[in-house]
Amino acid sequence: MAGKKKKSTKKETLKKVEEVQEVKRSFWSVFFVIIGILCFFLAFYLLTLFITNKNAPKEEKKDEETETSISSDTILLGKSLSMGEGEYLVIYYDKSDELIANVYDSLVSTYQIRAQHGPLYIVDMSSGFNKSFETDGESNKNPETIQDFAIHGPTLIQVNENKVVDYIEGKEAISNYLK
Repeated sequence: MAGKKKKSTKKETLKKVEEVQEVKRSFWSVFFVIIGILCFFLAFYLLTLFITNKNAPKEEKKDEETETSISSDTILLGKSLSMGEGEYLVIYYDKSDELIANVYDSLVSTYQIRAQHGPLYIVDMSSGFNKSFETDGESNKNPETIQDFAIHGPTLIQVNENKVVDYIEGKEAISNYLK
């Protein structure tokens, strides 16, 4: 009987060794699967960072001394009376009409080069957001709020403290004012 016990012990030992090896193999396969998943997510995260930083606007270094500059930013008509507390000009014209756009773009450029005045903003009347303020009839030359605006053709307004101070219509009058 003693001999049979040794044989069964060898079989049991062999079986236990195989089970331990199987557990070790199972552990390593799970470990590598987890590492693979982590690597995948890390690569996805790094790729996302790369893409978002690549498309992000570059921050320009600002000089410590700020110079007064004239702005020719294009704005929506709804912002005409709220671009600041100081004095500024807003010019309204249809940028989709090349003939008109060329004339007023050159007037704006000339004004910017020669003038020492406040900012000049441009409202593109061909924009869908601004179309509702265009009129074929009489324009409102004394608007108090944005809802009161009725623009007929190229127009220039002078704004001071969020109120219309001067209202000029037509190419000749605008050219003379900007000179």
